[in-house]
Formats: sequence, structure tokens, C-alpha cells
Amino acid sequence: MIKKYRKKPTIVEVVQWTGKNISEVLRFGRGRIRHRKFADDELYIKTARRNMIIRIGDYIVKENGKLTLYKHDIFRKNFEEI
Repeated sequence: MIKKYRKKPTIVEVVQWTGKNISEVLRFGRGRIRHRKFADDELYIKTARRNMIIRIGDYIVKENGKLTLYKHDIFRKNFEEI
């Protein structure tokens, strides 16, 4: 018998890189987010798949201990604040 299911919503932790909250973002990343002194507006994140640049306005999502990077528009389409 074929049935239909709706994926249950998952609650995740999120921080947005504003360019002014570096200590908050670095704490959130627990060693997986780096700051290079020559690029004040960029951070670097090591995700499960690859290393990525975090730009101002990007969201870092923590789900089950894994970090994922979302650009602003994609994040807004997929997440709602609770």
C-alpha cells in the first residue's frame, strides 16, 4: 500500500554572519569556522562536504552537530523562525 508522509519539521540552531559578530560565529562553529586576518568580511567553514567561504549575510545552520552554510535567499525559503 502506498502512503504519503510529510517530513517532520526539524529544529536547528542558526547564526547569521553580520560582519560584527565574529566571536559569536566562531564559538558556534566550535573549531570548524576560521577567520583569516587579511579578509575581515569573510570567514571559512569546514562542512561535511567541503571548505566554503562565509560572506556577510550568510547563515550557518547546525543540525545534529553538522554545520551547513546557506545563502540568505535559500535560507529564507527553507526555514522559519520559531
